[in-house]
Amino acid sequence: MTYKIVGIEKTEFTSKTNPEQIIKGINVYLLYENRNTIGARTAKEFLSENLLRKSGCRELKINDEIEISYNRYGSKDYVNIIEE
Repeated sequence: MTYKIVGIEKTEFTSKTNPEQIIKGINVYLLYENRNTIGARTAKEFLSENLLRKSGCRELKINDEIEISYNRYGSKDYVNIIEE
């Protein structure tokens, strides 16, 4: 599925399983189309610095279009920027 970025918020928090670990990343606010919706839907996704680095993503910007891939367990696996 393709998402359009309409907002970006830098964030960090302490890991629930390891209180000494700080997890850094961004919340991205997204628009996407859905066949059951007139207009567009919205979503918010957290993308960790580790996920972005693993995906080889440059810094994300407003209006970038991205795809998010998930592994078989439903966790985010890869982020791809769609170049025009």
